[in-house]
Amino acid sequence: MSKLYVNEIAPKTGSTITVTGIDTLPTAIYFYVVRTAGDVGSTNTIVYNTATSNQGSAYSTSTGIFTAPVSGLYWFGSTFLNNGSDCDVEIRVDNTSVQGTIRASSSSNHVSAGWSGVIYLTANQNVRCVVVQGTALGSGATPWTTFTGYLIR
Repeated sequence: MSKLYVNEIAPKTGSTITVTGIDTLPTAIYFYVVRTAGDVGSTNTIVYNTATSNQGSAYSTSTGIFTAPVSGLYWFGSTFLNNGSDCDVEIRVDNTSVQGTIRASSSSNHVSAGWSGVIYLTANQNVRCVVVQGTALGSGATPWTTFTGYLIR
């Protein structure tokens, strides 16, 4: 039997390394986006219109949808601020809630809420955040309403 000894394997930028029995994965998939284009009301997908990072271009700043380019485990996190009254947000995969409702309860002041978790996605499944009740604040210089995620493996 032959043996191959290698000191280093270095792919070119943007390429992938394939090992028999393991899916071909891009070098990196991650995004961090914020909502700055105004408040978002009930039954609407939150379109995070400003991307601080979007490696792999899997998140669309025009639709608010992350589309998994490959199958794998992904970590997602979301935060939002209410306008003083109850605001409920769901994380949805292919428009089906995967976490249930996250609530920022009513108060005389604004209240923030957040969620994070790991989800297994197959290629081309999509993830979005949807306001199901109330209003999520999405304007101003401070990024109160955010969405982030990355491919774990």
